[in-house]
Amino acid sequence: MTDEVEIKGRYKLTRAWVKTELIRELAAEKISQTNLAKRYGVGQSAIAEFKRRHLADINRLKDSLNDEWAGLWIADKRNRIAELQSLAESLIDMQPTARTAEVVAKLLRDAAEELGDITNKNKVEMDVVRYEINGVSLENLK
Repeated sequence: MTDEVEIKGRYKLTRAWVKTELIRELAAEKISQTNLAKRYGVGQSAIAEFKRRHLADINRLKDSLNDEWAGLWIADKRNRIAELQSLAESLIDMQPTARTAEVVAKLLRDAAEELGDITNKNKVEMDVVRYEINGVSLENLK
């Protein structure tokens, strides 16, 4: 994380990467809220409010600070499958078209691959393997 975070606009702390980083920094408890406020260009009260809103996430992360993926929902297979399901459900509820059916089918396949039900079908072509042993003549082996 750099010392300077340059984010324009009113929702500085809601950007996904900022939110994840700030939750991690609050869980680590190495930087004061005042200094975090300066770093993120907000008031200390915004950091305090952020901490109040995300306290469950902060506390959950405290036990796993050494895991760089902790706190990222997408790093968890269950969450990825849930998100695929949510996307598929929202598309199924839409007016059916050939395109939505195609996308739903792709989401279902992605979920099956994620769960290991479908293997990746990359083909590996095998050639004949020949071995040569230097200094050995096949004629002398008779």
